[in-house]
Amino acid sequence: MVKEEIPSYLIKKLTFFHCKRGPKRCYLCQEQRTEKICLLKICPSDGIIRRMIQVKIGSKNLLCEIDIIQVFNDATEATLFAKERNIALDIDK
Repeated sequence: MVKEEIPSYLIKKLTFFHCKRGPKRCYLCQEQRTEKICLLKICPSDGIIRRMIQVKIGSKNLLCEIDIIQVFNDATEATLFAKERNIALDIDK
């Protein structure tokens, strides 16, 4: 039932690190930390373990697996892509 309410795709800002240890344990992660706007496939159903993020659907916060489909150059490009394809947009931080 909940899976039907989750959108298939979402455009969201993600933070990328140098390695899986993260900025608390790795000085390179602290230096190379970047934010990128990405097109994400939410809850892919192929059985592969992926990165998880928290997605707000209505009033619920859900933890969902994601697959990064595309990385955008800027917010304008992402907004235009979202409007053309009617995709949810979450880039305000």
